[in-house]
Amino acid sequence: MTTDTPDRAGPAGVGLLEQTIGWSSLALGLPQALAPRAFARAIGAPDGPRSVLVLLTACAPRELGAAAGMLALERPWPKRTLAVRLAGDALDASLLVVAARSAPRSRVRLLLAGLVASAITTADVLALLRAGEQADGDRPPATRDDHPMIRGKAITIRASREDLERQWASWDGVAPKDAATFTDAPGDRGTELRIDLTRSPDRPTGPAGAVDAVKRLTGRAYDQQVSDDLRRFKQTVETGEVVRSDGSPDGVSAAQARAQRPAHPVPSS
Repeated sequence: MTTDTPDRAGPAGVGLLEQTIGWSSLALGLPQALAPRAFARAIGAPDGPRSVLVLLTACAPRELGAAAGMLALERPWPKRTLAVRLAGDALDASLLVVAARSAPRSRVRLLLAGLVASAITTADVLALLRAGEQADGDRPPATRDDHPMIRGKAITIRASREDLERQWASWDGVAPKDAATFTDAPGDRGTELRIDLTRSPDRPTGPAGAVDAVKRLTGRAYDQQVSDDLRRFKQTVETGEVVRSDGSPDGVSAAQARAQRPAHPVPSS
C-alpha cells in the first residue's frame, strides 16, 4: 500500500469536507452554465432573460471557479476560495429571496433550494474555520512545494534492500532514479522505497501551477503518476507481474479511476 508523509489533510492533501464542497460547486456550476433556464425552473425561480443573465454572469463562473480552487489550485487549505464562496453564499440567499417574491407559486421549491444553500453555507463556514486554524497555526500555510504530502511518496515492498535497488535501476518508471531512497522497513517487513517529488522532471510553472491543476483533475499529475508507478513496481517485485483486470487493463491508474467500472479478471487469451 502506498503511504504518504502523515498530514492532517485528506487524500491528495485536501480534506473530505473541502473535496465535497469542491465537487458540489462543480455540480452546481455546470448546469448553471450549460442549461441556465432549466436550472432556474428546477429551483422554482423565473426562467426569463434576467435570470439567465444572472446565472451566466454571477453564479456559474463563481461556482466553477470555486471548484477549481478547492480541488486543484489552492491546496491544501483553500482560505481565499472559501472566503469568496461565503460572499457568493450571501448573494445566493438574496437572489432566492428576490425569486420567492416574484414567483410565489414556486415557494416550496425555492424553500428547498434555500435549505440546500444554508447547508452549503454551514459547510463553507466550517471549512474556512478549519483552513484558518491550519494555515495560521504553528507553521506557515502549506504550498505545493512544502506540503508533506506533495514532497514525497513511499511504499513498503517485501524484498531485500539490495534486490530492490537492483530492480529499481532497471525499472522504466516516471520518477528519476536519483529521486529514490531505500531504507529497511521496521519489523523486518521488507524495504521502504521513498520518492522525492521535489525532483519532478516537469515542475509546474507560474504561481498557480495551472498546468498541474488540469493534470490533477484528470489524474495525470506527477505525484499521482508516481503513486500508480510505485504500486505497479511493488506488484512486479512481489508477484512477478502487474495485477490487471478488465476494469483496469493497464494496472492501477488515477487517470482511469473515475471511469473505472467493477472489475473482473481479464479473460486469458
